[in-house]
Amino acid sequence: MKYIKGFNGLRCYSIILVIITHLGTAHNFEKGSYLRENLFFFFSGSAGVNVFFAISGFLITSLLLHEKNKTGRIRLKRFFYRRFLRLLPPIIPFYIALFIFMKYGFVRETMIGLWASVFYAFNFVPKAKIAWSSELSHTWSLAVEEQFYIFWATIFRFLQTRIIYIIVAVVLVLSVIAFYVLPGIPVTLKGETMSLGRAFFVSRWTIPAIAPILIGSLLAMFNFYDVWNIRFWAS
Repeated sequence: MKYIKGFNGLRCYSIILVIITHLGTAHNFEKGSYLRENLFFFFSGSAGVNVFFAISGFLITSLLLHEKNKTGRIRLKRFFYRRFLRLLPPIIPFYIALFIFMKYGFVRETMIGLWASVFYAFNFVPKAKIAWSSELSHTWSLAVEEQFYIFWATIFRFLQTRIIYIIVAVVLVLSVIAFYVLPGIPVTLKGETMSLGRAFFVSRWTIPAIAPILIGSLLAMFNFYDVWNIRFWAS
């Protein structure tokens, strides 16, 4: 694979959007205004994460496609080893330090959230203080990516390309439905009835969160198989 320099600019753009959001820029706009409620999303941290997800999907899928084209198969053990090895060196010291800070009272102790993060499930923790922690909040995106890697590499290993296209289409449709439907579903927790969106960050669940990753993956497949070339469709 050739190094794609343009992705550095996109990564920088996505990081800037996340920083802008964490600085509380949205609060400078009037609450309930059209700009804040509708347009700001395209310049928010959520948009930045989606851009980063799409890049990740494109790169991972390109790697899988080139490996399958070169060797005729996907070596799952090698793939997972490389993914975890890429992430574990910086994340392990973070978890150790955070565990110590929790035990000494420097940050609020949330062992449920800590273990959920360690096992890449933090995107499913409820908003309740017993599980959610602002110190761990960024790890939800890592959880989504790892969940995607397991799902994506496995279907690439065992399924044909045409079937993969169908799966992508189905999951994308389900993601759109889930994004709009899940938050409004009523649930009862501790005797109180509330919406699912009030109790959980449902937009961070695997579905719909992997939608931008799948879009990036789909573009990688289009690029690899050269579907942009009119001769591809004529053949």
